[in-house]
Amino acid sequence: MRFTIGLPTDRVDAVAEFVTGDAVMECAAGVEALGFDACFVTDHPAPDAKWLAAGGHHALDPMVALSFAAAATTRLRLHTHIMVLAYRNPLLTAKSVLSLDVLSNGRLILGVAAGYLKPEFAALGVDFDERNELTDEAIDVLRAALASDEYAFEGRHFRSRRTSFRPRPVQSPHPPIWIGGNSRGAIRRAVVRGDGWVPFPNPPAAARAVRTLCWPTSTSSGVGSRTCTSTPRRPAARHPWTCASIPSRSATATTRPRFAPSSRCWRISE
Repeated sequence: MRFTIGLPTDRVDAVAEFVTGDAVMECAAGVEALGFDACFVTDHPAPDAKWLAAGGHHALDPMVALSFAAAATTRLRLHTHIMVLAYRNPLLTAKSVLSLDVLSNGRLILGVAAGYLKPEFAALGVDFDERNELTDEAIDVLRAALASDEYAFEGRHFRSRRTSFRPRPVQSPHPPIWIGGNSRGAIRRAVVRGDGWVPFPNPPAAARAVRTLCWPTSTSSGVGSRTCTSTPRRPAARHPWTCASIPSRSATATTRPRFAPSSRCWRISE
């Protein structure tokens, strides 16, 4: 079992404690010293007031936040949990992915998803109804562009002609791509296009209101008990990770913080 733990960069109610460069670096260094395998951040570039009032949260740019975590650590994997691919031109995302993987010496795990906040799509000028097609396209572009000497592609809203990326990512041919989401479409995407699946915690009641699979947050043992039932894109072994959240900046080398398991992730490897 491997563990990835969330950095509290959403705690804008306590910016000085959690959302400064020094705070991100201190948390990441403490997480690494405690033996965790990875840290993660999320992605909400333009959350709306209604969602925030209902329990939503702000987020730093994931690649910027993880670059501070990278600078303070040497072993800790850097995990986007998740990045909404449809929000950005896929070639801009490819450059960010390459940059962080190079600067961290090959420690990036790219968790991605289609997104679900319609007002956020509207604020960013992206068609909500295209999100699944844009996500699939972006994954295909990332895989091909980061592994090619020159890349040409006619996308839904962009055209690439002999585009090249240098240097190459440290992880060959590119960082692992984990697919987030509980819907059948997300699971299918993980099987067809992903290197792993990142389900989100969901109470059983949610499955009656939205098109998603229930995923309990914990059992009496404190760890989610469901297992991945999807078939890997290629013959592979499943390597489970548990995602957790860090409640405070008390993650030091001498004090292990209490954390709440929030979901399980499966990395698919040859």
